Amino acid sequence: MALDIRSMIFMSVLLSILLSGLLYLVGVHARHIRGVKQWALANLLYSIGLALVFTPIGDSPRIFLFSGPLLAVAAGLQLTGIQAFEEALPDWRIPLWMAVVSFLVNLTFSMLAPSITLRVISNSLLMAGVYAICARNLLIKISSHLRTAYWLTGAAFATLALVAVARIPAVLTARPISNYIITPEPINLMVFLVFAAMLIVITFGFVLMVNFRLANDLQLLANRDSLTNALNRRGLEEIGEHLYAHFTRAGGQLALLMLDIDHFKSVNDNHGHPVGDAVLRELSRIVTATIRAGDYFARYGGEEFCVLLPGCSEEQACKLADRLRQRFAEAKLNYGHEGVLQCTLSVGVADLSKATPSFGELLAEADKALYRAKEIGRNRVFAASQMDRLPENQLDACY
Repeated sequence: MALDIRSMIFMSVLLSILLSGLLYLVGVHARHIRGVKQWALANLLYSIGLALVFTPIGDSPRIFLFSGPLLAVAAGLQLTGIQAFEEALPDWRIPLWMAVVSFLVNLTFSMLAPSITLRVISNSLLMAGVYAICARNLLIKISSHLRTAYWLTGAAFATLALVAVARIPAVLTARPISNYIITPEPINLMVFLVFAAMLIVITFGFVLMVNFRLANDLQLLANRDSLTNALNRRGLEEIGEHLYAHFTRAGGQLALLMLDIDHFKSVNDNHGHPVGDAVLRELSRIVTATIRAGDYFARYGGEEFCVLLPGCSEEQACKLADRLRQRFAEAKLNYGHEGVLQCTLSVGVADLSKATPSFGELLAEADKALYRAKEIGRNRVFAASQMDRLPENQLDACY
C-alpha cells in the first residue's frame, strides 16, 4: 500500500515536536552544558516550518516567506548550538542572517520574479552551506568518549548537505508542476524522507553528545579532589600507570615530585581546619600556575601532593621543585584578624633513571626521597638518586 505523503509529513512533524521536547528536558537537567536549548528550539522551528508548508494553504507562494526563514533559522540555531556545546562563543548573527537571506530569496522568487527552480536552488544552496559547516565542526579529531556521537551527528549533517546539493540537478531537469515544496515526484519524496530521517539521527546524536559529556564530567569529578581541584589519588594512579607504560615501552623521560607541607598538623591545631584548607588551596594555586600545561598535579592524601612531569629528567624536575618550594615559602596567607601565615615545603624527586619495575615503585622512590628531605631539615628538595651516591655525612648538601 502506497504511503500518503501528507500522513508521512504529519508524523514527521509530530515526531520533530516530541524530539524538541526531549532536547529541552535534556537541557533543563544538564544546565551546565551549553547549546542544548538552541537545538531544542531548532527542532521546534523545523516542525512549525514543515507544518506551514504542508497545510492546505501550503500551495500558496506566500507561505514560503514564513516557512523558508523558519527552516533557515533552525539550521542556524543548530550551528550556534554546536559552537556553544564546544565552549566557544556562539555567533548569533548566523541565524539572523539565515532568516534575512532566506526571506529575500523566497520573496524574490515567489512574489517579485516567480521561479520555482531558482527558489529551490537558492534555498538548497543556503541550507547545504550551513549543514556543511555543521559537519565540518563535528567531523574532527576528538577524544574517544565524544568521537562516536560527534561523527554520527557530523555524518548526518554531511548527508543533508549532499542531498541538498544533489537536488539542484534534479530540479534543473524536471518540469515543475506546482508551487508545492514536495511534489509526488520520486526525487522530492526521497529528499523529504532523507531530510526527516537525518533530523532524527541528528537529534539523537545531540542527545548522545550531551550524554557522553555528562559521563566524562562524572569521570572527572570521580578523579578530582573537591578542595583543591587537583587529581585525587585514583586519578593520579590511572594517569601515572598509563604514562609509565608509555615511557618504559617507547623510551623517554618521566619524573615525579612528591610534595609535603612542613608541620601542617600544627597549622590545623593552632589555627583550625579552615586555615589549613586555605593553605592547601594556596599550594594548589602556586603549583598549577607554575607547572606546564602537559603536567599532572594530584593530591595524594592529606597534605601530600604529587606532580607528574612527562619528558622531564631528574635534574629538570629538581629545578622545578625548588622553584615551587621558594614560591610557597614566600607566599603569605592572610586569615582573620590574627595576622599572616607562611609555610614551607619539602619535596622528593624520582624519575625513570633508576630501575623501577612499576609506577607504584616510582611513587615509593619519590616518597623515600621526601622522607629524607624532611629528615635532614625540611624546606628542601631531595632526589632519589642522591640516596645512593652521597654518604650520610653529606646529606645536608642537598637542596
